[in-house]
Amino acid sequence: MAPHRAGRRLLALALTSALGLTGCTTSTPTTGCTFPDWQTRTLPAGMTTLSLAAAGPLVLVGGGVPAPGGGPDERKPMLLQLTDDAAEPVRLTPQSPYGRLAQFEFLGTDGSRIAGVGTATGGAHLNPRWSIWSGTTGGLIEQPQPVEVFGGWNAGSLNAVAFDDSGPLLVGSWTADGGGIGGAMWTQHDSDWRRTASALPLAGTPAGRFLPTGIGAVGNRILVSGFTVTQTESGTGLEPTLWIGDRAGGWQRRALPDGGADGVATGLACAADGCWVVGRIGNRLALWQVDGAPSTAAGSVGTPGNDGDDGESISRVADLPSVPLAPGDDTAVVATDGESLVAAVGSAGRILQRGIGTDWSEVASPAPEVRAVAVSNGQLTAITGTDAGAQVWQSCRPPR
Repeated sequence: MAPHRAGRRLLALALTSALGLTGCTTSTPTTGCTFPDWQTRTLPAGMTTLSLAAAGPLVLVGGGVPAPGGGPDERKPMLLQLTDDAAEPVRLTPQSPYGRLAQFEFLGTDGSRIAGVGTATGGAHLNPRWSIWSGTTGGLIEQPQPVEVFGGWNAGSLNAVAFDDSGPLLVGSWTADGGGIGGAMWTQHDSDWRRTASALPLAGTPAGRFLPTGIGAVGNRILVSGFTVTQTESGTGLEPTLWIGDRAGGWQRRALPDGGADGVATGLACAADGCWVVGRIGNRLALWQVDGAPSTAAGSVGTPGNDGDDGESISRVADLPSVPLAPGDDTAVVATDGESLVAAVGSAGRILQRGIGTDWSEVASPAPEVRAVAVSNGQLTAITGTDAGAQVWQSCRPPR
């Protein structure tokens, strides 16, 4: 899954030929594996690595590279497909000035289709200038949008991109009716992107605005993770929250079990049989399961209590190892390939993994500060470090 850079901001808020690049050839071990046996992947010189996505065997890494002939801070977008033997650039076709300067902030894929969100800074106030990209591993094309689609006076932020059966989905925030910034969703219509009127409930209410951190889908059922900012006589609270709906509407708000008044859902990951939501409760790592197991199963605590009309069951995972967090640490991420589940805490540099029907185990982190993690056919991919010094790591692929 991709890093939640914009989510943390809310909490606080043809390239191959042009660059003369060929595929980088650091191979990944697949046999004789003493898991995880992390190996770094060689990236183009000067690449800042911001985003990660995987589905099936497809693993993508996005960011930016120095622009030939540009200033020291001028970048161009870069998207890589990781294979066992290479990190192959995906052909990109920018269509706007800011698209030519963008770095991929978020990526989403369903294993064949790819959507990317790039950002560059510009204007007198150096606000984010968003660009949206769509395509396949054969190439992505930027789809320029009027500034008012993602920016302007009513803009909040963009946070994550994913696919349902009908196509790509983008979640972020926008000025809500009644004032304040709340959640919003955009969908693709040919080359146009539109803020979805049926998703207006994501904004919450003036008494409790919802701010999203992640999006995922099972079929055409859409899930959006985040937190609700509540105001009470005792002060401001943060409630980990999940919204469930679809493109037509029917949105239902779920307060995640045992979330309390100081909790945040920092992201989610979905597979064919359900989704997992990661976050924190107070200063502890927390994980919730949506569908996939009844509330009486081992590893669940409390009662779902938030079941909607369509019967989704939400339970907190009780057997998750205890991971202490610094106050306000919202760096936890989660990934799944349907057979393996991975939760990572960026600041603590800890990675936890569990297979279907097995216990949790701790995986030695390749480096401090895990910023993103993905899992594909049991193989882990992680981004560590800061933008300028970020590294991409892959584990060996354990026997299946």
